[in-house]
Amino acid sequence: MLSLAHGALRFLGSPQCPDQASVQAQLRALDPAAVDSPQLHLVMLESRSDGLQVRLFDEQGQLLEERLLPGSMDCTEWARFVAAVLATWETDLAVPGRSAQHAMRAVPIQTSKGPEPSPVPAREDSWRWEVGLGVSGSLAGNGTFAFGGELLAGLAPPHGPFGGQLILGGTGIRSLVIGDGSTNWQRFYLGLGGDGALGSEALKLDLGAALLFGLLSLSGKGYPESFSSSVFDPGIGVAARGLWRFAPAWSTWAQLGASFWLKAQEAQVLAGATAYTARIPPVDLSLTLGLSLMGPIR
Repeated sequence: MLSLAHGALRFLGSPQCPDQASVQAQLRALDPAAVDSPQLHLVMLESRSDGLQVRLFDEQGQLLEERLLPGSMDCTEWARFVAAVLATWETDLAVPGRSAQHAMRAVPIQTSKGPEPSPVPAREDSWRWEVGLGVSGSLAGNGTFAFGGELLAGLAPPHGPFGGQLILGGTGIRSLVIGDGSTNWQRFYLGLGGDGALGSEALKLDLGAALLFGLLSLSGKGYPESFSSSVFDPGIGVAARGLWRFAPAWSTWAQLGASFWLKAQEAQVLAGATAYTARIPPVDLSLTLGLSLMGPIR
C-alpha cells in the first residue's frame, strides 16, 4: 500500500514491484498535480495470479476506485501503468462531489507514526483450475524402464489447501522373456483423486493420492503363434509434486510417484504340453517433469 499526501509517496509494507520510487517518478512525469494534491488518498497494490489489483481509498478508508491491470509485466511497465491509472483517478476526483459519489465501502486502514505492517492480501473467492502436461520415466518392480506421459486437470475451492485431480496417463512398451519368446506389455490409466498443498504461491509442495482405472495390454512376440489381449487393471497411486510458479499463470513441476496395481496379472505361454507363466510387475515408480497453466475461474 502507498499513500499520496502533500507531495509524499509513502509505502505501507514493502511492495517491490512496482516500488515507490518508480511509481512516483512516472506519476510526476505524467501529472505533477496528482502527487502534490492536498487531498489524502491511499493506494493499495495487490499482486494476483492474473495481474495487479489497484485500489484507491480516502483517508477514512472508503473505497473510491479499483481496477485490475491484467497480464504479466516487468516492474518498470507496472510502474508506468499504475501511474497512468492514479493520474486519471486523481484528475477525476478533483471534480467537486465526485469522491462522495464513488465511495463504495469502508475498510480498516491502519496508520501510525512508526513502521506500519504490510496489508493482508485479499483472498480470492474464485475456484482455481489447472491443466498440466508431463513427460515421465517409469521403473517397474522387475527393473524394466519405460518412458511415458501424463495429462492432468485440477480444480480447487477458493479457500483451503485441498483440491481434486483428473489424470490421464500411460507408459511405453516393456517386455518379459517367457520361454522362447517374449511378452510385450504396457499400461494406460485414468486417475481420480485429490491433493493437498503446502508452501507459498511461488513454491509449493503437493501431496496427492488417486484411484487408478488401468488398462493392461499384452502381446506375444517370437512364438509360433502369438495373441494379444487387454484387461482391466485397478490400482492406487500416490505422488509428491514440487511446483515453481515462474509466471502468474504458469508453473513448472517435478513429481515423484508410485503406482500399486491391485490385481495379480500374469502372462502365459503354452509350449506343447508345458505352460510358462510370468507375473506382470504390480508396482511402478516414476519421475515426471511437467508444465501447467493455471488460474481462477471467473
